[in-house]
Amino acid sequence: MNNSILLVDDEDLVRRSIKAFLAAEDYTVEEASSGEDALRLLNDKYFDLLLIDLRMPGLTGIEVLERLRIMHKKTEVILMTGYGTIDTAVEAIRAGAFDFLSKPIDFDRLLVTVRNAMEKTELRHRVDALATQVQKELNLDNIVGSNIMMLKIFDTIRRVSDSDVNVLVTGESGTGKELLARALHVNSRRKQGPFVPVNCVALSENLLESELFGHEKGAFTGAAQRKRGYFEAAAGGTIFLDEIGDLSMPLQAKLLRTLQERTIQRVGSTELIEVDVRIVSATNKNLQDLVSQGAFREDLFYRLNVLSLEMPPLRQRKDDLPRLARHFLEKYAAQQSRPSPALDPEAEETIMAYNWPGNIRELENVIQRAVALCQGQSIGREHLPGHLASAAQNGARTVSFTGVSSFKEAKAQVIDEFEKNFLCEALKQHQGNVTRAADAVGLGRTVMQRMLKNHSIESRDFK
Repeated sequence: MNNSILLVDDEDLVRRSIKAFLAAEDYTVEEASSGEDALRLLNDKYFDLLLIDLRMPGLTGIEVLERLRIMHKKTEVILMTGYGTIDTAVEAIRAGAFDFLSKPIDFDRLLVTVRNAMEKTELRHRVDALATQVQKELNLDNIVGSNIMMLKIFDTIRRVSDSDVNVLVTGESGTGKELLARALHVNSRRKQGPFVPVNCVALSENLLESELFGHEKGAFTGAAQRKRGYFEAAAGGTIFLDEIGDLSMPLQAKLLRTLQERTIQRVGSTELIEVDVRIVSATNKNLQDLVSQGAFREDLFYRLNVLSLEMPPLRQRKDDLPRLARHFLEKYAAQQSRPSPALDPEAEETIMAYNWPGNIRELENVIQRAVALCQGQSIGREHLPGHLASAAQNGARTVSFTGVSSFKEAKAQVIDEFEKNFLCEALKQHQGNVTRAADAVGLGRTVMQRMLKNHSIESRDFK
């Protein structure tokens, strides 16, 4: 940061003394003797801070400040005057000044005020840089994907960028539904507002209602004070309801009312509060099937599904695999402050042949692990999880018994391949949760963990 200051005062002696003082504190100071000269300099150059006399011949300090704001300059302004009054100070602050100093200048106070203004400027620069980085990372042109299905999704997002229609994002676990939801937000007219993600299965029904809609003090045991819910927190922006298919029927009814009336009601309150949010929801379930089964409200489904975007599984967009792999290689190598390693031909062949039941999340975990294990500049098959090569071979060909010496050996090979595929599918269906997967398929948790270990399958690759 340059710590550059434009000092504006019609008195030469004042300018010289202030400039000498600030220069001694390592600030870069330029001078102007009038408001008109100051505006000419500000039009051609950026300054972190404008230190300007309030009363000068020609344009006053407040007039310069007002024109500065019309120019959309973010330079902080400190006004100085020998005619200090409360009314003048209030006028200066209302006009957008950072602070107000009376003449003769107290140099100790001047230094403190300048430092505070510079801290505010530096903080704003950091926030702006972060916002720019987020915008860049979530810009559609920078989301890794050139597959025709992904390009169609990107085109749809661009077409609805000026619309507030509700969007339902569908797809298997790990396909990047939340990333797509964030891209929808960043590429919308609501991008300056908040993006509030909510996992509908992470909380119990009673707690989720309070989190969504907020609660009043004393509404239930432990409600020590009033709390705003996610819908209020997302005002002016986007709320992302992940795993919407797991929402209970009572909460579905309350969500429907919110969609219809654009109001929410805190738990324990009768007051209706207007909310201005866009709703993007996501699920890995077939909501139409749930509607047919009576497990999901049909009217809510149509409210949420104004526009539907389906994220394709990674096995259907394998042409994106090399680019995705390079993206994650660069990401995790950069975290270790090292050059990005490359995939050797055998490793790339294995990655291309594997069907990735855990989708992009599984690929990212595998690449992160490989970068951690690899000490050189080339990632080989030995750096990849053992089940990848076996599963890739199974997916790339039908079972071959060439070289098998007996029926017993052939049967063992088929069983081994079946177990690997079955375990991977069970973990995929339950997002890598071993306990839930074991319960669902009728295995004990210990038994399933032993089978996973035998086949070198890592449950975290499916989370």
